[in-house]
Amino acid sequence: MAIKTDMSKAYDRLEWSFYLRVLKANGFNEHVCTLIMNCVTSVSYSILLNGAPLAPFNPKRGLRQDDLLSPFLYIMYSEVLLKLIIKAKSRGDLTGVKVSRNAIPITHLFYADDAIFFCKANLQNVVAFTDCITKYEKWSGQMVNKQKSGLDFSPNTQLRSKEEQKNMLEMNLLGHNEKHLGNPFFFTARKRRDFQFLREKIIACLEG
Repeated sequence: MAIKTDMSKAYDRLEWSFYLRVLKANGFNEHVCTLIMNCVTSVSYSILLNGAPLAPFNPKRGLRQDDLLSPFLYIMYSEVLLKLIIKAKSRGDLTGVKVSRNAIPITHLFYADDAIFFCKANLQNVVAFTDCITKYEKWSGQMVNKQKSGLDFSPNTQLRSKEEQKNMLEMNLLGHNEKHLGNPFFFTARKRRDFQFLREKIIACLEG
């Protein structure tokens, strides 16, 4: 099965204390850690009320989404979840999916805060995946938005097994119009129709 996750307010929930631990664990010395944490923690916000700014206030966690440094920091942060998945795979608790007989099993595809996980649709794999996600949420402060996340199963998966996995993960099946990184998550035999929206976007840009 494939599990497409959506992090709730991905950049806003990151805990600063854990990020400092991540920096140190990746081998950055004290000076570099201090510089980076000063960039992260020195942010302040001010709300406009009827056109006039109120007194500024300082947040206690999160990354600025418009900061050029933030995507790089977020990727390093999400590496923690990746390592949890790899450990579960090395223990044999999580089994990836092969696209062919001789291919390497795939357990995850990451692009910044967009993630898709692949595993067998059975109790052992779901428990291992849930354990990784729960541990990451507890450490990092992030939280999977289960209403925006979803599942997809291979055609041979039994209906009873599908229902069990859905209930355990508290997620619904992905819709046929689901997209990932701006592209269709599912394809039909009519590729021209599937990617018609790209052609329309390009034409609109050229006309503009």
